[in-house]
Amino acid sequence: MLRLFDDTLKTFCKKVFTEKYPREKITLPKGFRGSIKHDAKKCSYCGLCARFCPTGAIRVVPGKSWEYDASKCIFCGQCVEICKEVVRKNALIQCEEMRSEVTDLKECVVRHFKELEGGESVGAKKNGDVEENKRDGVEQ
Repeated sequence: MLRLFDDTLKTFCKKVFTEKYPREKITLPKGFRGSIKHDAKKCSYCGLCARFCPTGAIRVVPGKSWEYDASKCIFCGQCVEICKEVVRKNALIQCEEMRSEVTDLKECVVRHFKELEGGESVGAKKNGDVEENKRDGVEQ
């Protein structure tokens, strides 16, 4: 019993190793693979990034829309490599940032629609509002 008390006192005197994230910003290691950023203007909406995504975090309706669900992403970077090396568009960038806490899984989903020459987006209504329930074959 005395030994247990002795170990407890030693533990209280040691430095705490736990990070106080997200209250305090942490230093990420070099080469950290964080969230994916999509440049809709560079994207050709070919769907290769979605085809090579091992978890199905990216869905593409070819020529129309691109969707990324960060809650499914394992941050492997395969989509970024395919876009950079095969398609040569550099429309995807893997950032060195972590996503903070999320209260609703809908916050993890990012959607982009291909713009037409007149500046109007494919899948958008005439008044510019995008349909909420179903968007060009992309399931919600």
